[in-house]
Amino acid sequence: GRIRYFGFAGGSILQIPVNSFMVKNVDILGLNYGSYRSLNPDVLTESFRILIEWYKEGKIRPDVSETFSLDETAKAITLVMERRALGKVVVLP
Repeated sequence: GRIRYFGFAGGSILQIPVNSFMVKNVDILGLNYGSYRSLNPDVLTESFRILIEWYKEGKIRPDVSETFSLDETAKAITLVMERRALGKVVVLP
């Protein structure tokens, strides 16, 4: 199996007891987005280009749980700040 860990939105960093994963032959992958942005921006730019291409081809679909009009931006921010969003929250023009 494989676990991908992409970061956190706030609070403390998740602590994972690795001994249980070692005996089960599970890979754990992590990503520090900030490092790519500052140390290797070309890789990040190319990665986003590929993601957009996959999205256009229908290979990936973001999990959008809520959409709001621009007038409802405060509601959208509240939903995210109160950690009630289950997927992406999108504000439309």
